[in-house]
Amino acid sequence: FRNNYDSYRTMRLVLFGLADGAVSHGWFVGLDQVFGDGDELMDAVVKTFADISVYTPLWCAWFLAAMTLLEAAVVPDSPQLSDGTFLNNPLVVARMKSIPQVWKSDWIKLLKGNVGFFIPITGIIYGTVPRQDRVLAFGIAGVVYTTILSLWNKERELEE
Repeated sequence: FRNNYDSYRTMRLVLFGLADGAVSHGWFVGLDQVFGDGDELMDAVVKTFADISVYTPLWCAWFLAAMTLLEAAVVPDSPQLSDGTFLNNPLVVARMKSIPQVWKSDWIKLLKGNVGFFIPITGIIYGTVPRQDRVLAFGIAGVVYTTILSLWNKERELEE
């Protein structure tokens, strides 16, 4: 385990997870404001559909872009953000330019995996978990899924 542990990958996923937690919380609150916070079957169906059709495709693009940039920023011997050279770093610039290609090659694969994992979980959470506990429930599901994504992203990095 120790030989396979990648502290930089962990750091990238923690940074992304912090931002993702804030955005996801806003999404859940917004869904409840637009569609109500009921626990009826139709509420779960509508919110699950909204997740799949709006949030998930955007989330997948954001995840791939963030990981692409963070792979350049959170690596050994990379320039620090505070020294003013981060955006001028050739590795970062190259990574920024590669984002459209990353989306083209990996977005649909990530979207399919994300939808396949979260459709049942989202429906169950919206249909059975009380509103005040949904962020926690999605957070727990997110930790499991992030572990899976970490392994997938490691394989994706090895393919490059």
